[in-house]
Amino acid sequence: MKEFCRQIILTILILMPVVNPFFSGTSWAADSPEGLLASARNAEALGNASKAVALYRQCFKSSVVRDEAVMRVAALLLRSNELDRSQSLLEDFLEDHDVFSVTARLALAQVFQKKGELDQAMLELERVLGLRSNNIQALRLKALFLYEAGQYEASVAIVTDVLRSDPNDEDSRFIRASAFYSQKKPREALIDLLYLIRKNPLLLKALKLQAEIYYDLADYSLARTTWETVLKIEPQSVVVLEQLADIYVKLGKLDVATEYFRRCLSIDSGLVAVRTKLGKIYLQKGQRESARMEFEQALAVDSSYDPAQYNYLKLLLDEGRNDDAGRTLQSWFKDFPEKTWLASAYARILGLIGKQKEALYVMRRNMKASDYSVDAYIALAELQENFSLKEDSLETLQEGEEWYSAEVRLKKALAAFFVRQGESEKAEHKLQDVLKENRTLASADVELNQPVQTTATAVVLRGETLAEVSYRIYGTHKRWSVLFKANHDQISDPNRIVAGQVLKVPSWSRKVGL
Repeated sequence: MKEFCRQIILTILILMPVVNPFFSGTSWAADSPEGLLASARNAEALGNASKAVALYRQCFKSSVVRDEAVMRVAALLLRSNELDRSQSLLEDFLEDHDVFSVTARLALAQVFQKKGELDQAMLELERVLGLRSNNIQALRLKALFLYEAGQYEASVAIVTDVLRSDPNDEDSRFIRASAFYSQKKPREALIDLLYLIRKNPLLLKALKLQAEIYYDLADYSLARTTWETVLKIEPQSVVVLEQLADIYVKLGKLDVATEYFRRCLSIDSGLVAVRTKLGKIYLQKGQRESARMEFEQALAVDSSYDPAQYNYLKLLLDEGRNDDAGRTLQSWFKDFPEKTWLASAYARILGLIGKQKEALYVMRRNMKASDYSVDAYIALAELQENFSLKEDSLETLQEGEEWYSAEVRLKKALAAFFVRQGESEKAEHKLQDVLKENRTLASADVELNQPVQTTATAVVLRGETLAEVSYRIYGTHKRWSVLFKANHDQISDPNRIVAGQVLKVPSWSRKVGL
């Protein structure tokens, strides 16, 4: 027995250097390049970012592990949104170690792009392509950056060249599909997406874009089928559940839509848009108490949410509770004087009860609070005309046109005003101006529509992510990075936003991420 144990111990001692190089005294020592890289990876895996970065930087001295260390530390800093630090580190590396490092320049290009410095990002990519003209990653990033800058044709041209050499390049094909969609070429986009989905039936980004396209084409049956496939992969996604609910509303299946909206709320009860949509369904079904409860709960989370305000107000007026509606409007206007639709509704009620001076004061206050927006000019002019102050109404519209000389809506409002006054020649002249400003108009419709509020800010709701804010504002969660760039002064980490933050909302321009 003793001899048997002795043989086992000898065998273990012989095998130990083979099993673990650290036992053998080889170059895998802790202070070797490979050992430092392994330690850095381990620190990163354990979530110790600062230690990982420090260890990766020590790896820069070794040409053996340098490229991987640069790539990893840059990705780590990018993820943590330490853009200035990432830029400084990469620039120091290029200056001190390897000015020709393709990996470092690609990483630096991504840093510049995330900082919104597109020219600098493109310059770094051109430097890479000067070193290696066929570098696929550089070409792909260049196409992506051009796409996000709205240069869709140039983006398509680049990825098309890439796809000629590698038809299975997934990211390039997805960029091209997204660019086609932004160019209003849904059929071409679907061809690329179907190619991707045949290769990988569970490719989420392709499935989601495909579902969006089907929805925009009003093919609700295919949109539903595609979103249901996505739901099997992401069963707890409130974005997917809400999309399906919206489709069932379009299909007239309100009970099914209600079920999906409730599932959303069971995951996150603070979804204001979902509560408002659910309240609208209850209104359609005649369930006023349930509708009121949903609108009130939505407003309790975000008292500034326009659709909830509008539908709650409509509910009060439909029930004949005019006094309650008036008091509610007065309270809201006090808190949100910049909202033109709200000011206009409040002013109309004041006008109905004979308080014209107060109504005009409300609209003038809104003019100032909204920074003299186009909607405010149109709403004030409309109110003045309703009060038979025609000269004042004309003066307001003309003043607005002076400030916004290329704004078609003001020209259409003036044309409509002249039509109502029987001045057909002036109306025709103004319609010619409309057509000059917008050559794509087949005809100029002079019917005045209700002013649409242009929201320049959005308030973060409880539990909301930046992607969910993007979906609430733009109808797509992909635009979170644009919101992040626009609010870089107050958001250091896109994964950490807090309820009550007021975010700047840039104008629409569809984005795509790899």
